[in-house]
Amino acid sequence: MSTWWLMQAARRAADARPEPEVTVDHDGVVLVDDGRCHLEPWDTFTGHIETERQFILLRAPGEPTVTLPKRTFPDAALVAECRRLLAERLPAR
Repeated sequence: MSTWWLMQAARRAADARPEPEVTVDHDGVVLVDDGRCHLEPWDTFTGHIETERQFILLRAPGEPTVTLPKRTFPDAALVAECRRLLAERLPAR
């Protein structure tokens, strides 16, 4: 099996898996995946990066830990609210 084929198979498997439900609020980031709920408090993170398609929350030393795809937000107002909360709680990198 070629490396290319394995990469494509992994990408299809990742695309088929539903994304975890993510809630961002004043306490931190709540991830719900496979029925399990996990709170990541704000002090878990050291900063964030915003790209055109996602928010990336970082841990020391700059390791990505949580990715928040913007497509999972139902509308632009919620993307803006997430941006505001991130700016309020975490430094931009």
